Amino acid sequence: MSGPDTVVWMVQNAGSESGSREVRVCGPGLGSDLRLARLDEELLGPYSPGIYAEALSALIAAERSEERDHRTVVILPHTYQVAEFAPLLAMRLGAAYVPSICGAESEDENGGPRFYRSILQAKLQAEVRPKARTVVATLQSGAFSGEEPPVPPLQVVDVCLPADIEPTNEREILGREAASTGGVDLAGAERIVTAGRGVGGADQVSVAADLASALGAELGASRPVVDNGWLPREHQVGSSGHTVTPNLYVALGVSGSIQHLMGMSGSRIIVAVNKDPEAPIFSVAHYGIVGDLHEVAPALTRLLNERAAGRRN
Repeated sequence: MSGPDTVVWMVQNAGSESGSREVRVCGPGLGSDLRLARLDEELLGPYSPGIYAEALSALIAAERSEERDHRTVVILPHTYQVAEFAPLLAMRLGAAYVPSICGAESEDENGGPRFYRSILQAKLQAEVRPKARTVVATLQSGAFSGEEPPVPPLQVVDVCLPADIEPTNEREILGREAASTGGVDLAGAERIVTAGRGVGGADQVSVAADLASALGAELGASRPVVDNGWLPREHQVGSSGHTVTPNLYVALGVSGSIQHLMGMSGSRIIVAVNKDPEAPIFSVAHYGIVGDLHEVAPALTRLLNERAAGRRN
């Protein structure tokens, strides 16, 4: 653990638990002086990246000026909104910026932080040791297990607009509406069957869809499947898609990049089918089948359909 000379600001949107639990689990590994800053539209006005960065930096800079010998680490959940204003925040604080981390811990005798992030499409993990005394980092969703308890902060502060900052209209908000999911409810699904790159192509995704139908499950997809246009983005599971915790998660031809594992490793039972015995997905699977998914999945589908037909008769 680092010494008391590290102040850790954990940031969340007021009224939203998206990513906030993970931020509060990550924070204690970086220092013991934990402070929670809440961003609230009622106090700051409609979301504006410049205003959010300015208000948050004013709060942190004011505290930092009174604690000149302290390191400062700011941890934010890696959301689309945060990814827009976090670089501005780092610039205003003169801080190092480390985006999309999947882990963090303190250094040894000096108390400087270390951050971990995946690179080269999750083929490697980089260890980042910023030299700056102030660091702004964004944390990938699913990076920490939901079983790890968050530590209560020593101080909770609602971020307000400083008196000397004039609200500006950086953009015109025409309205807000919920994104269409096309009838896909991955977040609330009890069972999910996910198609990975190993299915082979858009014309082969039906092997996963058929098994999902037989199980009464939602159809998920890994990022390569979405990037290749085999399934729409609303099916994507992973840190850049949906974070899911179903009772049953079946991964067909999913290699298991760290981003994908972050989005589904909290599932109660994980079944993986992959012809590569070294695929990372097997590291989190409760049951693994090393074999051709185009033989295994149809066999499972037939068995399930036969059992369902037997119950009806």
